Amino acid sequence: MTKVIDGINPGAGISRFSARMVRDYGLERHGYTYVPGTSARSR
Repeated sequence: MTKVIDGINPGAGISRFSARMVRDYGLERHGYTYVPGTSARSR
């Protein structure tokens, strides 16, 4: 299983909350990472 959480544009509010939740819930210690998306990637 891939433990990468793909986000949307880094400037979006939900992106900031998602990155914070990965930290707050301790998901990093289980190997999860949050990667903000880009406009180019979403096309």
